[in-house]
Formats: sequence, C-alpha cells, structure tokens
Amino acid sequence: MNSTQKITLGTCLIIIGYFSINCYNERMGIENSYPAPTELTKVREGQVEGQTEGNPREEWQEMMHRTAPNTDWRSIEKENMLATYRHRKELTSQVSNRIVESLADGNVTGEWSEKGSKNQAGNLTAVDFDSVTDEVFAIAPGGTIWKSDLVTSNWITLNDDLLFDSKILQITYVGANRRIISAIGKDIYYSDNDGINWTAAGGISYDQAWGNPVKIMKVNDANNTIFYLVKTWDNTAWQGQIWLYASIDNGTNFSKIHTFTHSNENNIDFWTPFNNSTAFLLDQDSQLYHFNALGLTLLQATSLTSNTWRRLTGSEASGSLVLYVMLNKKDIYKSSNNGVSWALTGSTNKSAWDVGIEASPWNSDNIFAGEVDLSRSANGGTTWTAVNYWYQYYSNIDRLHADIITMGMYEKSDGTPFILVGNHGGLHVSYDELQNTENISKLNLNNAEYYDVRTDPNNSSYIYAGSQDQGWQRTSNGNIPGASSFTQVISGDYGHLCLTNNGQSLWTVYPFGNINFYENAQTGYSNALVNLDGTDYPVSNWIWPTAETYNTASNDIYVAGGDINGGAGAHLITLSAVESSGGSWSISKSQFAYDFKVNSTTGTGTISSIEPSYIDSNRIYVGMSDGSFFYTNDGGTSWSKSANIVPGQFYLYGASIYASKFDADLVWMAGSGYNNSSVYKSTDGGQTFTAMATGLPNTLVHEITANTDETLLFAAAESGAYVYVAAQDTWYDLMGVSAPQQKYYSVEYVNSNNLVRYGTYGRGIWDFSIAAQPVLPVEWLSFDAEVIDNERIVLNWATASEFENDYFSIQRSVDGKSFETIEEVASLGEAAVEQGYELTDQFPLLGNNYYRLKQVDRNGEFEYSEIELGVITGDQPTVAIYPNPVASGEHLQVKISKQGVYNYSIFSSNGQKIKSASIEENGEIEISEMPAGSYFYQINTKKNDAQFSGKLMVSPK
Repeated sequence: MNSTQKITLGTCLIIIGYFSINCYNERMGIENSYPAPTELTKVREGQVEGQTEGNPREEWQEMMHRTAPNTDWRSIEKENMLATYRHRKELTSQVSNRIVESLADGNVTGEWSEKGSKNQAGNLTAVDFDSVTDEVFAIAPGGTIWKSDLVTSNWITLNDDLLFDSKILQITYVGANRRIISAIGKDIYYSDNDGINWTAAGGISYDQAWGNPVKIMKVNDANNTIFYLVKTWDNTAWQGQIWLYASIDNGTNFSKIHTFTHSNENNIDFWTPFNNSTAFLLDQDSQLYHFNALGLTLLQATSLTSNTWRRLTGSEASGSLVLYVMLNKKDIYKSSNNGVSWALTGSTNKSAWDVGIEASPWNSDNIFAGEVDLSRSANGGTTWTAVNYWYQYYSNIDRLHADIITMGMYEKSDGTPFILVGNHGGLHVSYDELQNTENISKLNLNNAEYYDVRTDPNNSSYIYAGSQDQGWQRTSNGNIPGASSFTQVISGDYGHLCLTNNGQSLWTVYPFGNINFYENAQTGYSNALVNLDGTDYPVSNWIWPTAETYNTASNDIYVAGGDINGGAGAHLITLSAVESSGGSWSISKSQFAYDFKVNSTTGTGTISSIEPSYIDSNRIYVGMSDGSFFYTNDGGTSWSKSANIVPGQFYLYGASIYASKFDADLVWMAGSGYNNSSVYKSTDGGQTFTAMATGLPNTLVHEITANTDETLLFAAAESGAYVYVAAQDTWYDLMGVSAPQQKYYSVEYVNSNNLVRYGTYGRGIWDFSIAAQPVLPVEWLSFDAEVIDNERIVLNWATASEFENDYFSIQRSVDGKSFETIEEVASLGEAAVEQGYELTDQFPLLGNNYYRLKQVDRNGEFEYSEIELGVITGDQPTVAIYPNPVASGEHLQVKISKQGVYNYSIFSSNGQKIKSASIEENGEIEISEMPAGSYFYQINTKKNDAQFSGKLMVSPK
C-alpha cells in the first residue's frame, strides 16, 4: 500500500483468519490455487494513504532517477525501450524458438523462465472492455497490457516487448477487427492483432518531450470518435499547456482541436454518457463545453470554483441528463439542467485520489468515489458508506483490495451491466452496483511489483519477495518449474530483504523506517520490530536501504539512517536481533558517529546503498543520493570519501554496491546513469573509480551482482536485464527475445541452481538458467600449505584444466587481509588434464602465514584462489626494518623489541645468500654493495627460538 502516514508499529498488527476461497476453487476445479495463509497471517493497520503532505514513493522514484537540469529521463527510457524492441524484432527473425538463447556475443547461453507470483496480482491502472467478445483489457504500472475474460481468470500478456503509459487504454473496432490503443510516452500507438505489432498514430507532434498523457475517451457516434488529452510544452508560448486531440478514423490519425493555455492536468476533465455521442468538458476556468471532432462549443459558464482539482461524470439513467462534479477531491456538486446551476449535495468522508468519482449509467443517484477504500452514495453524494474496508480483503479476497485506481461502467454482449474496479490487488467486478464484488485476478495476472527478491541460501525451494502493496511473500515451490503461487505473510510495501543467522532469519523493511525481524524465514512470523527516527530520512522516507554485515552468522544488519536519537544527520545504523532467556526477541540499535550527510559532496546527500566486504571485516562501503561514495578500512572508526566518481557532476544516485568476494580492493557501484555511466569500478578499495559504460545504455541500474568467479556481472536496470562479460569489458542485453521488457529492480545469483534471478516492478520474478558461460582460464582442484620442521612452508596446488593461463603469483599475508607477492610461477601450459605445482617458502614469518594464489591470464585478467594458513611457532618479539624500499648506499635500520644478539642473513631472489652477520636489538645493516633489486631477509636469535623474514626492496640511488 502506498502509505504516507507514519505509524507506531507496536500497535499496528492484527490477526486475520483464513481467506474465503473454497467456492472459487471448487468452481474452477483448482486445488490450492490461492494458498490461504495461516491464522497467524498479519495485516498492518493504520496504512491510511494520502493523509500527509507529499508522496514518499513518488519522491523516491524521482530521487533515484537523478539527472542534470533539462535532462528528461523518461524520454531517455522511452528511446531505450524502443531500441530494445527493434533489437528483439531482429533477434526474433533469427531465433527459431524462445527457449534456449545464445546471448552476449555467444559468451552466455541459457533459458528464461517465469517464476511468479501467479496468485498475488499487483496494481492495475486502466481498464476497458470489448462488448463484442466479452473480454477485459487492463494495463499495469509497469506498462504491460493484459487480457482475460470475466470468468476464468485466463490472463495473458499482449506486449512483453513494449511498455505503455499506464493511464491510456482504449478498445475500438475498425470494421470487424478489434483495435487496441495506448500510448508510449505521449505518442499514441495502436495494434490490430492483439499486440503482436504496433503502429504509431499520425498527426500527433510535440515541441518537446516534457509532459505526459492525461486521458483518452471514445464516444458512441458514427465515427467512434476518440479524444485524447495530453500535457505538453509549447515552445512558441514558452509554457506548459493541455492539448486536446481528436480522431475520426479509430485512432489511425489525430488532429489537435483545442489548446488550453495551462498545464494543470488535474483541473480539467471530460466525460461522455454511456453509449452516447455527446461529450462534455469542464476546464479549470469552470466553463462547461460540448465538443466533437471539430472543436469546442461553450455550453455554460458555471459558478463552480475555478483553478482547482476536479472530476466530471454524470448519468442519463432517469431519461434526463444529470451531471456531477467533484471539486477539491471531496465536494460533490450536481446539476440537472445541463450545467446552468449547480448544488452542493455533500462531501466524501475522505479525500478521493485521482480516480475521483464515477456515476452509475443505470441509476443516476448512485455515485462512487475512490481512495484507499471505495465509497458509495445512493443519494447523489449526500451520504457515503464504504463498499468494504481494505483489510476485509484479507479474510475474503472477493472484497475490494486497498487503493482504488480506476473504475469503469460496461455492459456485456447480452446487455448485462457491470462495474470494473482496478486496485493494488488486481481487478474486481460487480454486477449489482458494488453491493457485491468478485476478484477476477486470483490467478495468472502475474503483474507483481517487486522491490526485492531473495532466495534462501540453505534451501533454494524457498523464495522471499518484497512487493508494492502485496506485502512480503514467500513460496516453498521455487524449484518446481513454472510460475509459483506465493503466500502473503503480511500486507503493505516491503523491500530491501536481508538474510542473517546463516540464512535462517529474515529482515523486512516497511516505509518510514519500520523494520521487522523473522527468526524463521521459511515458515515463521514477525518476532520483533523496530522504528527508526531522525529528520534526514533516506530515500524520501520510503523503504530504507539495508545490508547484511560481514558476519552473516550473526543476526545483525546495517540500515541507512537517519539518526536513532532524532534530529539531523545521515548515519549508518546497526540493528541486532537478540533472543531473551524466555524465548522472546528484541532489536537493539546503534549507529556509527560519522555524519555522511554533512560530509557528502553536496552537503545534502542521504545514504542510498550499503555493502560490507565479506573478505575483510574492517571494510564497509556507503553510497549516497548525490553520488558521494564513502569507505572505511577500520570497521567504521574513520571514514574517507572517494574522489568524485563523475568529476564536477553530482547526477549519480548510488543505488547499489557490490564488493568482490576475492579481492578486497575491488568494488563496483551503480545507480542513475542519464548524464554519466550507470556502473563504476574501483580497484583501490573505493578511493577512485572508473566508468564501465561500454554496451550499457543511459539508464538507472537498481542492483548489481556477480557469478561465483566474477567473470560475469549482472545488472537489474530500469531499461532491462544486462550482463557484463569481464573478458570482453562489455555489457550486453540479457533479455534476448524471451524475458519481458520491464523495469528490473533486483538481481541475485543463485549458485546452487546456476541461475540469475531477477525481480521486476510489474512482471513478477524471472529466472535466467545458465547453460554455458565464459570458459574459466583455470579450473582449480586443490591448494594447501604444509609446515615442514617449523622452518619452511611447502605450497602445493593442482588444476584440472588451464586455458589462456599465463602465471601464478604467490602472495603472503600476516593478517589474511593485506597480501604481498613473494614469488611467481609460470603456467605449465594449456591442458585439459590435471597439472600440479609446488613452491617452498624458505623464509616464512614467525606466527601466521596466510597464502593465496593470484592466477593471471594472458590478457591481464585475474582471479584468486582460496586462502590457506601455515603457522610457524615460537617466541615472537616485534621487529621493524626500515626504510623498505631502501636506496642503494643507505643503511637499513633494524629495531627489535627484545634485548639480545641476533643473526641476520640476506638472500637474493633465487635463494643465494648475499651476506650475513650478527646484530643487536638496535642496529643497522650496510647494503652499499648490494645492487638495486629484490631480496629476502631472515633474522634469528643465536638460540634460533625466534625467526623473522620478509621481502626487501633495494632501489637505485
């Protein structure tokens, strides 16, 4: 639910019984078609929308699409979509089927499949009805057009290759052929073969891309005239305007018939009586017009308030015309004399949304107003009652879902009247003027709007999804082929899911900083919840970004703040779920002292993305809404800001960060790329970044991830799904011809299933199962470190195959974090059979010796092995040798913390001893005779109970 009222979570949960769906299942002959949640299913109270100023979700949407002034990201995305559409048409002519596809110039082969949800319908924003075939057409916010009948819920998509404006949908006929009309951007398109092909209508042109469609309407005259209102920019007048177009050839061509010299799209409305040829328009100046394809005729200059929000409707059910107007989203005015005079009949109990009001064509006293709940008046607007309250949907899904978006009055081919109501839970039909309603989207309207999707790392059958207004959902059927049914655990808007306690527990985020903890992700319900505070809310106070911590075995997460103490500032918050001895759970909260807002590039940025390094517990990365990027190398004690990622510009919203699982210095960040690249890479731990733009259009990347060996990166973007092939340093379209063109919001790599799982904001979950991917230069078999006589360490490793491998760099570390190269070993050559290698570290360090192999390709690409440990035991004083590197002719200073006499030796890089002597705890070594190069040193006590060794670099004078 698009809620904008802040709530107190401690009092906002109620328990609801089972869904009443047995009759539907019996009638449909489907077993468990809509899995009923248990009696513990919770529904959140207090989700009353439109009660505070602004719309956090829409503000967040605009914030994410950060651009430079005069950059229209919607126009850019329109062109991206059309380019993809043309590319898909080319691919379709080359591909014999839509199953297994070779993509990314042959680097990736695989198969797309739809995962669902098939029973948790999302929002519908416009509907129309074909009374010839008795079929329903509807459009979702994602831009997909759907078709079904009124009975079987046999929903199918008509346009997974294109995305249309969510408000524009009209069915008409050209002779005996059905035509579907919608809009791409502000331009009208039509299809005469149920969405297979689309053609742009003629006669429509605009000076600029600014603006949006407002409304479309067909009248029942001899030409089936279609009228189209659009908000656009006029260069000559240099102002926004509303233009009225008309088509007398069923949408093939349009002509502009009137210009309104304002751009207040909510202050103008038109309406036509049911099956009538008359059209009425009420402008913001409160003048009422008749109009046709030739233009407008003033009917009345009314006394209604001007320059305010209005919706126009009416009825001829009584044999004479009755007009209704809603002003200011609540006040109802009625006219029975063609608008000559108007009477205030009453006001709605709550402010309506943009859907406003509709009057019944069959009873002029019945009018309906939509907001969170749909209200009905049987006396022309004097008194109002709710058709049902939104939470009743959760005990009977035939009741209306929350958030009324669109209403339509229709008649079937046999003359049966009915009403369609589109809402955030799909589509409902009523045959008795909303005395009773039936959900006709219980199955197969797979238009879920998912913010985030996560697969259980312990059992990939379980999938968790956070949605727009259909709560957070889960299924245990994730490994069954085809679209799955999901159970809605709790209602509302949820995203940024986190898995902790080694994947067994789940955190969910609800708007306004409200966060739930579930001890048992697979079957449990909320064990604890917390509300975060502050005045500088991240992401416009919508769904606050989160991330797991380095220690995934804990029940800790990071959250973007806010300030837990209230007041200004943007802080990184840590939440910890703690179980008491009695078995109850609570959530503790703490925050890092650093104020990211104050230190952001603009001084106004808020935290928009978080990522820890999972191979270095001291590293955490934070992205900001203004493109600032911060990193810490000491666990958050101190923070540094990277150099400007986009020099001199601040148009990058940092939506996602991915830290390498192999190289602690390698990190990627992604976000809005309308004036710059969408993805950047850092090889120095976030200090500096370089763009990764090749092959990727200007778009907003919502999330990035990588496959196991990081040879492939995957991006979920506003304009689709993409893959980056590291060997080619290039991005490629991953949708091919099978995946829906849609807004892709989340992506994860499911290693156990070798697939990439995407969550879309309008077409549910889609999987790409990888059949083939880039050939690895090296296939590892083993790597181990063996301590010999507590003096040296032998490293052994083996490969199963090698291709294009150049050499191995052997690296050593005292802490498992900072590594230095101690030797290089050349590849034994290309082979598809096992090959073994051995290297002895003659001078290991006293204490812990961490080793890893850096495998380097001939083209410079590389990957790391796992880390192995060898331990040399003994009493260990501290030793400092400096400077290192040391210039030829200088003295090497030696400081040892324990008093005594020591023996030192210096060896060449091939192990030959260069010099040796005794030295006390504070001394120096003369190296004037040693040429520049690489050496090793070793220091021992005379009793050999302490040993120190390392690499020494001698530089030229």
